[in-house]
Order: sequence, then structure tokens, then C-alpha cells
Amino acid sequence: MDGDGLLLGPVLFQAFEVPAWVRFGGRQRLAVHALPGGGRVVDALGADEGDLAWSGAFSGADAPARAQTLDELRRAGQSLLCAWDSWAYQVVIAEFEAQAAGPWWVPYKLRLLVLYDASRPPAVLDSALDGVNDIAQAAALGVSPGLDVDAALVTAAAGLASDPATAIAAAGSIAQLAAARGYLLRAEG
Repeated sequence: MDGDGLLLGPVLFQAFEVPAWVRFGGRQRLAVHALPGGGRVVDALGADEGDLAWSGAFSGADAPARAQTLDELRRAGQSLLCAWDSWAYQVVIAEFEAQAAGPWWVPYKLRLLVLYDASRPPAVLDSALDGVNDIAQAAALGVSPGLDVDAALVTAAAGLASDPATAIAAAGSIAQLAAARGYLLRAEG
């Protein structure tokens, strides 16, 4: 792997810790309907992200402490950002295994459950991005929404329109607010 390392939550992997490769990808969820006579109808139900997985080794005087940090993150079960090169995913540590091979060398294996691809907007927002510009324009014109939910949507949409990378971190909140309001990023007339 190229780049300065790999980040998983608060842990920056460097040197021997950085894997030579990271397995990623997934599948497309499909509903296949077999028709009489041998035909079929296939409905694409959306992407199903596969797990991220890799192995490496912690080295140096802090190798055991770094391995223990990852084990604590696994126990906590919190959502973490995993980023390297041009990839970024919101993940939960599904499995972490380490071997105490010595005080300066701790080989490890990681498997991460992908919550969503953080390098692009979540699927719930994909089809709604066209409406973002209308809300952003309304915010730029000083439109004063009547409800806090509307204000949050206008603010989030304005951020998404001007800087998608920043707004992606709040995309789950945007989707929840939009659902609570009964629409996905649609400007009120």
C-alpha cells in the first residue's frame, strides 16, 4: 500500500503495521424471481458491502500497548473511521486477533464490518442529491425555516453542496432528520 499509513479510529498504522493489501468489495443483493417457462426477473436491491480484512505486525516498545488498544476498540463495538489512500469507510471491529510473540513484536489480524463507504454519500442520499442545491440556495438567500428539523436540514444541505467530504460525516443525521420531516432533502415551497 502507498501513502502515509492507515488510520483506524485513533490508531495510525505505520511501518510493519501497515498491511501489504486490504481486502475490500462486496456483492449486489439480488431478488431472483423464477418465471414459468424458464424466464426470470431480477431485482437489484442494492450494494452489500463486504468486510475489510488484513493482517500485519506491531513492532517496537509500544507494540503490546497498541495491540491492546485495538482489542479495547473491538470490545467497545463503536463505529470507527478506517481510511487509507483514497478509501474511507465507517466500520466496527468484528474480529481482532493478536499473538504476543515477544515484547517488541505482536502479529495481528483484523476483520472490520463496513457500515458504509465514507468516501461517498450513503445510498439513502444518492438519489436525493439533486434537491440539495435547492435547499442550499434557500439557505444562501436567508430563508428562515420554521422548525429546528428544517434548520438542521438547510444547514446540512448547504454543507453537503459546498463540501461533500465534510458533510458525509453527518450524513446519517441528515437522513434521520429528513425521515423525521417526511422527505429526503426536499426544499419546502
